[in-house]
Amino acid sequence: GADPYRGDCVVFIKKDRTQIRALVGDGYGLYLVSRRFEGGRLRALLEFAEEPSAKTVSTGELSLLLEGSSFTVHQRAKAWRTAG
Repeated sequence: GADPYRGDCVVFIKKDRTQIRALVGDGYGLYLVSRRFEGGRLRALLEFAEEPSAKTVSTGELSLLLEGSSFTVHQRAKAWRTAG
């Protein structure tokens, strides 16, 4: 599972989608970031937001989640790797 003490960011989305929290750690402690959406709800279409589960999201997707942007991920491009 995710381990905030090792640098993983754990994201919690409130059931009514009006709030999102992110927990992350560095070598000195844990940080909790909380965002409440005053003008409504989180608009991103996330299949995992309906019930508890663990999914991997990119840093770009996390940024969009925290700012409350509307987006849908249909397919992720494969990461570029060097030969060798």
